[in-house]
Amino acid sequence: MKHITKGSFKRTEIPVPPLAEQGRIVKLLDEADELRKLRAQADIRSADLIPALFHEMFGDPVRNEKGWSVKPFGELVSNQDGRRKPVKASDRAERNGEYPYYGASGIIDYVDEFIFDETALLIAEDGEFVGAFHADCVHGEWQVLGEQPRACCN
Repeated sequence: MKHITKGSFKRTEIPVPPLAEQGRIVKLLDEADELRKLRAQADIRSADLIPALFHEMFGDPVRNEKGWSVKPFGELVSNQDGRRKPVKASDRAERNGEYPYYGASGIIDYVDEFIFDETALLIAEDGEFVGAFHADCVHGEWQVLGEQPRACCN
């Protein structure tokens, strides 16, 4: 095992930027730290604000304070699962393109052609979200992975 001696360590040359450059680096790091602090504050405020805005806009969904009509989910959407055309990852690699390809956790790839050109709610049925809920609202031209989300359109 190699060791460094005290004398060798003391002789090691370390590049030191001029004071003006050091000052510029310190200023950039201070600015970055301030931005990090502001972002943390914004995250905390958002965590409080978003639920309050939801409640203001929609009321308590359990008590239905806005008096909105209530319908079963199945009456609002239709299951479009049969329209999916799964594309294996190895095939997608050869078909790289501009159209988003959705899996259970959102966009997982981009392919060269689309099979949907509409607005839809994609609801994950398995994958990493087993026991949890994940949905994407999508519009425009896109494609969806087989055996992952269900495409439900109104």
